[in-house]
Amino acid sequence: MIPAIKILPDDFQQFTSSGYQLLILLGRHDWQFALLNREKKLVEGLLAFHFEKIVTEKDFESKWEAVQAGYPLLGKYYSSVKVVLATPEVVLLPGNEFNQSDVANVLNTLHSEREAAVIRTDFIANENLQVAYRLPLSVNRLIERTYINADFKHYYSTELSAAKISSVANGVLVNFFSHKFSAMVIKNNQLQLLNLYDYQQPEDVLFYLLTIAKEFDCNREETVLAISGMIDERSALFAELKKYFVNLQWTEKPANISCTEGFEEYPLHYFHSIFTIAL
Repeated sequence: MIPAIKILPDDFQQFTSSGYQLLILLGRHDWQFALLNREKKLVEGLLAFHFEKIVTEKDFESKWEAVQAGYPLLGKYYSSVKVVLATPEVVLLPGNEFNQSDVANVLNTLHSEREAAVIRTDFIANENLQVAYRLPLSVNRLIERTYINADFKHYYSTELSAAKISSVANGVLVNFFSHKFSAMVIKNNQLQLLNLYDYQQPEDVLFYLLTIAKEFDCNREETVLAISGMIDERSALFAELKKYFVNLQWTEKPANISCTEGFEEYPLHYFHSIFTIAL
């Protein structure tokens, strides 16, 4: 399987995983694997895979095994493995007021019932929120079989944590994947919205963002639109965004995370999700 982006450590054939953390981001169209030198806080490698069709539960195993077979360094033992799920079967709940059965009922109501699923929750203390999400049991077992020490989080949890150290006090933070983007609305340093949206055309993105701006009373001439992820400055999508939003900003790399020279060949906002996980 050929990655869209391949940045490997120097002499990766002799790469030893001791002292490294493996960071994994799994979405329906995007998978990313990154190597973080824990002592140096240095991201030294990344493999990014983009899939035109949604990776369903049925074909997850074949794609997962193809990636593992193609890049043996992913199969090494890492003292820490962080798996972040950018999946749509998720809900934000207030505080600790929900027990496990309540969480299951809410997920079933919003995303339809799923019998064989693992339900997880992340507690975000600063926001007093629970991020509740689920993963098909077969997918969960495959990941845990590959990485016995996998620590699971949802993408929402990492974005909420990163937002706390962001310089954006009033704005919309937009992060792009293949055929999907997330939008987080912050007003007066308070979270108003966090959601994932599917899209095919630039017009789809504009529809959602203009609706969000109207619903949350975001002045499009003043509100910061902080952009990150897989979007290019020369793309038709970026050109459309400039027509409707005046204050566009590229999300910057966190100051306390470094990366090797191979990353400099790409716009660093491409790697927002991995840098956020590394924090």
